[in-house]
Amino acid sequence: MQAKTALDDAKIDSLVLGITHYLVVASRRNQMKKALSEIGKIEKASEGSKAKFLLIQTLGEILSLKRHYPVNIENRNLLWFEYSNGYLLRQNQIEKIEEITKAEGKNLLVESPTGFGKTKAIVPTLNRIKADGETLVVN
Repeated sequence: MQAKTALDDAKIDSLVLGITHYLVVASRRNQMKKALSEIGKIEKASEGSKAKFLLIQTLGEILSLKRHYPVNIENRNLLWFEYSNGYLLRQNQIEKIEEITKAEGKNLLVESPTGFGKTKAIVPTLNRIKADGETLVVN
């Protein structure tokens, strides 16, 4: 990377660390925006209505979301996915991504149920992980 950017190793490390920090803060900010939006809907909903109850449940789910992996430079591709797509990866998705990335050999068959996030979460994240500047990722 140094030859392509003319940055020394310390500056590259600092830049990557800064980007990682930005992704953490920005994705949490997006989560808080969603929570504030739900609060606005709750305030407008009729008292005692089923709609208000469901909105309160949704708010609770938004506020209780957490990351299921360590936040560090090595996991910046997971952070990138969460930031760019506006939601956090679920624990079972993280486990599947780890299973695939740690698998040996070129041929791998992975099964997951409908709604697991294969198309919208797993494949884009794996593409980002595999795209190292020298590997062409084709789906």
